[in-house]
Amino acid sequence: MLLVSVFRLGTAVACGRRFGRDRGDRVVVRRVRVQRRMRSRGLLEVQAGGAITYVPVYFHTGLLAIAPDAPARIVRLGRWAACEIGDGVIALPVGRERSERPQGTVLDAPRLNPADLRARSERFGSIRRRLVLDAPAAVGAPVIGLLWVLVAGGGVVDFIAVTVLAAIVAIWTSAIGGSDPS
Repeated sequence: MLLVSVFRLGTAVACGRRFGRDRGDRVVVRRVRVQRRMRSRGLLEVQAGGAITYVPVYFHTGLLAIAPDAPARIVRLGRWAACEIGDGVIALPVGRERSERPQGTVLDAPRLNPADLRARSERFGSIRRRLVLDAPAAVGAPVIGLLWVLVAGGGVVDFIAVTVLAAIVAIWTSAIGGSDPS
């Protein structure tokens, strides 16, 4: 888990650091959310030269202030792309840029006025909200713990340890996949 986290974060930061050296492409972006089953993921819809691509991004409260059709500059590092939007909001990529529309329901994420932005930033930026969003992925953890005890043997302590570990991995996987609590 640690190696994957370091790689994903390192790639995102490397894209972000290129802003100082690379002028990047000028594009128009719009923040959208994709709701599929119990998962909500944040993306930027990038319009450049008549083509629309989707860039999954890590959520942070600065993304709530993005106006629809905001001017941005995009920097690519292989299949990864980071965006600097408007007045300095940097959106770091979670995964590679995609040209096809993501599966699920695409929901528009409109720009908020300053009062709503402060209120929603406090609400959506909290760890509690992130855990509530990512926790449904951990529903299968007791089943994994039970299977572990049945196959490998063990007792209650082993069941609890494997269940907790499986729940942590499930929540981590959802969080690093770009979940969007807004």
